[in-house]
Amino acid sequence: MAKRISNKKIQKLVDIKAELERTELEYQQELENENRLINKISTAIDEMCNEEEIFCGVIITKDDLLRIIEAMINNNAPVKIPYTLYFNE
Repeated sequence: MAKRISNKKIQKLVDIKAELERTELEYQQELENENRLINKISTAIDEMCNEEEIFCGVIITKDDLLRIIEAMINNNAPVKIPYTLYFNE
């Protein structure tokens, strides 16, 4: 009798593990889909702004940049800031 209960518990753990693996796979797929959508939207906005010669972005000051670098160092996290340099004529 004890062996049957043990086998049931083992099977339940196996089922739980399989469900966890399915959930993790679905989560990864959703993240990939979201990243593709974000990239698609970002690219469309960039293309539209470039075609219409519209500035679409943020102007950061030296102090802003220093705060970003400080946060990066304090949190030990990489920071990626894509940029384009513009000059006033």
